[in-house]
Amino acid sequence: MNDKLESSLNDVTDSDVLEVKLLKKVLTAMDKEVLPSLEVVTGVAEGKKFFIEDDFDEGLIGRDPTTDLPIEEYVISRRHAKIERRDDGLYIKDIGSKNGTYLNGKPIKEARLQDGDRISLGTIVLIFRDPKGVDFDAINKAKSPRKIVPAEKRRQRADRKESADSIDDIPEQPLGFPASEDNPADEDDLSETGTVASEDGHHQEFHDDYPAPTIKSGFSGIEIGLLGLGALVFFVALVMLVRIFSA
Repeated sequence: MNDKLESSLNDVTDSDVLEVKLLKKVLTAMDKEVLPSLEVVTGVAEGKKFFIEDDFDEGLIGRDPTTDLPIEEYVISRRHAKIERRDDGLYIKDIGSKNGTYLNGKPIKEARLQDGDRISLGTIVLIFRDPKGVDFDAINKAKSPRKIVPAEKRRQRADRKESADSIDDIPEQPLGFPASEDNPADEDDLSETGTVASEDGHHQEFHDDYPAPTIKSGFSGIEIGLLGLGALVFFVALVMLVRIFSA
């Protein structure tokens, strides 16, 4: 019996021990992934993480190396802020720091932490992560397209029809004078003043107190006299030609 036990113990090699250690590390890492944490994302301590265990009650953040999360930055006070666990969650509390504590850009004395919060200690920024506090339902609702109920579809169709009808109701306006209540586009009802376009494209203004241009019809007396004289000369020339050919 003793020989069998000793043989079994000898079967445990160094590789088996190494595998057990690696398995423990993996399990520990998996456990930490579901724990709330604070991660430094700026400054010399960038990447540093502080996991908040289940038995955690409170912890200090500051420049003092004896704090629970020491960050060696001159903008951080020796004892800058405190993390506290309460019945309704984790809280951050400023404890009289010189440069203040900010949550998502707003100065605070104390505030409840939620997943994704940005904590600023002076110019140093930390991100709070709480995998258990993520509201996946809210995220999915935000990503999924909003469903339109039949009543809303009918209302949208009615709005579109009303918009189309309002466009059809707009009266057509002729080119030239703009139509309005003060200046209707009617050629027979112009106001006291108006404009006309010349051939070169320029507009000229006229008033009713000036005489309207008149168009001359027929010939003047001088023009009639010249025409008669020309006819007489033509007649005399014609008679002379007839006499010449008859001689």
